[in-house]
Amino acid sequence: MKKLFLLFFLIPALSCAQDKIFSVVQIDSIANKNGNSLHDSYSNIKVEKKRFLWGKKTIATGSGKNSLYEYDDRTKRKTIVVKATYLEKINYFDNHSKQILIEFYYNLHMLFFVRVTNSTVDKKANKLDTVYEIDPEKEISKDITKAFEFDIKQLIFSKNEDYQKYFNYVNTK
Repeated sequence: MKKLFLLFFLIPALSCAQDKIFSVVQIDSIANKNGNSLHDSYSNIKVEKKRFLWGKKTIATGSGKNSLYEYDDRTKRKTIVVKATYLEKINYFDNHSKQILIEFYYNLHMLFFVRVTNSTVDKKANKLDTVYEIDPEKEISKDITKAFEFDIKQLIFSKNEDYQKYFNYVNTK
């Protein structure tokens, strides 16, 4: 009788007490299923170049977008952020454009995987996509840091910090 009690009562109770850990594919599926993210913020970008005598000249404009995707855990009645994205599009005045998509994947509010997609469209409408997969616990390779005109490591760190602040804010409500 005690074994039946353990089998039917205790084991399901213990399995519900554990937080879910998702894979990257499962997180992408959750984000696609939910469609639009639950939190979006936008920004404008202006790229300027220094001139010798006449100050600065604007050479490109663009926009940035932050999005957070959440999973509704109905057994615990709480919402868990599983994915955050940062999308930056820059259109240069000499008819080429760049787009950077950084996807942050979280398990239990801890960053475990980052995917960076760097897209360039040149004057002849040829598109080149480069995808980098980064483990945040390891050092970012020099090949990845050289591929960008800015410090990608610093951008990942600062965006992750912003998202962590949002997680803490949501969890204190």
